[in-house]
Amino acid sequence: MDRVSIDITSVFLLLGSAQAFYLAYFFLLKGRTDRCNLYSGLLLVVMGLQILDVLLEQTRLIERVIFLYNFSQPTALLLGPLFFLWLTYALKRKLLYERLIRLHFLPFVLYTLYYGFFYFQPNDFKQTALERNQNPDAAREIITIRFDPDPLNVNEHFEWLLAAVLIFYLVLSVIMLLRSRGASSQVSVRKGFIAVLLGIGVGLLAYFLSRVLFTRDLGDFLPAVYLSLLVYFVSGSVLRDSRFLNRNWLTDGKTYQKAVLPQERIQRIEKRILHAFEEEKLYQNPDFNLEALAVFVKASRHNTSQILNAHMGMSFSEISSQYRVEEACRILKNREYYDWSIERIAETVGYNSRSAFIKTFQKIKGVSPSVYRQKTKR
Repeated sequence: MDRVSIDITSVFLLLGSAQAFYLAYFFLLKGRTDRCNLYSGLLLVVMGLQILDVLLEQTRLIERVIFLYNFSQPTALLLGPLFFLWLTYALKRKLLYERLIRLHFLPFVLYTLYYGFFYFQPNDFKQTALERNQNPDAAREIITIRFDPDPLNVNEHFEWLLAAVLIFYLVLSVIMLLRSRGASSQVSVRKGFIAVLLGIGVGLLAYFLSRVLFTRDLGDFLPAVYLSLLVYFVSGSVLRDSRFLNRNWLTDGKTYQKAVLPQERIQRIEKRILHAFEEEKLYQNPDFNLEALAVFVKASRHNTSQILNAHMGMSFSEISSQYRVEEACRILKNREYYDWSIERIAETVGYNSRSAFIKTFQKIKGVSPSVYRQKTKR
């Protein structure tokens, strides 16, 4: 048995895998009430497993746990579906036949069952398979197998199956983005195209380049590095948007000195506030608060609150509720969203609680969301 090999690339992959699992934990916690976070978390888990699988082989640790050889291969079929579902809910788009969402996972389930022919082979067989991948020209040793590990030759051509799945979801994602122009969403369509390009397009390129440049399992290394880079990018984005970094945590944040601002500065902040609500639609984030708005308009919390109350005639809570309810009305009147539940609409416009949404809606509109929808259908 060879000694464990540790180098800078192994550390890079290790940190990438660890970050993926760490971030996934927090996304999945939020995923109980938000499907966008749910699929983000699941996607990170799959990415972490893919990186870990390559890491084991790169460091030769796989020889000590040979029964885990290629353990993550079936989960690669989840990359496309999970990315597409994340993008769908991030854009707040309606899924066609949403009740049949489980069909997206059918290729993964079927292949996982089929993969049992390989996975439940003796460890000697897996050790030989590992050696053949690392050295294809070596003499083939005769070994005993329990049954045919690949009766339909699916494993032999797995890379083409994976490529087909990724291309299918790449096309599906682009079509959805083209149809999303002008719709309200947590992320802009332009950012969605960038996400598709980076998430699937470049991933496919890295995958095919690895297969062209390498004939051995070293070809998995390039996609693993790419997935690690994506994890680092997500980690950086989470830190950048963290509320913890948007305030001075050494102070209690309650004391603000009263400041008299020039009229020009006040007008500029007012425009930024309107931009935050009308163009960026920051209120769709349930965690959006006065502090986050102040950071966006580049003013102190006190000055932002003062301008809202004295110059715009509404408190932060009132203006947020107004925009959220108006957005909800737009959705309730749109035939495309007639099958959306009240709870989903509440989440879409920025409420964590269905009851809080209904109470606020009724206070502003005088009727409940359900009654409002029925009236608009007439």
